[in-house]
Amino acid sequence: TVPPDPMAEPAATAVVLPPVEGRTATLRKRTEYPAAYLDHLGATADPLKTRPAVTPAGAATRFDGFGYDGVAGAPAKGIEVVVDSKAYVAEYGKPRADVMDFTKNPALGNTGYSLVLPPGALTPGPHMVRVRVIASDGASYYESPPIPFTAQ
Repeated sequence: TVPPDPMAEPAATAVVLPPVEGRTATLRKRTEYPAAYLDHLGATADPLKTRPAVTPAGAATRFDGFGYDGVAGAPAKGIEVVVDSKAYVAEYGKPRADVMDFTKNPALGNTGYSLVLPPGALTPGPHMVRVRVIASDGASYYESPPIPFTAQ
């Protein structure tokens, strides 16, 4: 067996995360409460009602829910999940028939979002998450109150 070449470049294994500054870095923060909800935070369903929210530190961590511009009654331009002051752009536009049915607004049928941080992205210990909803005008955003959780 040939030993590995000590001068060889290691294989790239890093997972690329969304930008730390996020899209909201240059937008105006609005004072209204966001029309958004965090359904899952890693291993915890409904982290607003399940306190303390706990998720494994060594596993991938999924954040998902829904969000829309409640003032305009329109879909958002995007969603960011802010973990410990780092904003990550979530996938937005997932089907949410429950939101459409509740609001009786067909335009809000695809207002779901999700973000998955890779294993090891969260260090063990306490953390804080907020959800930012980019307003339908694309010039401002709404931000949820902080939601505490623990990675262990």
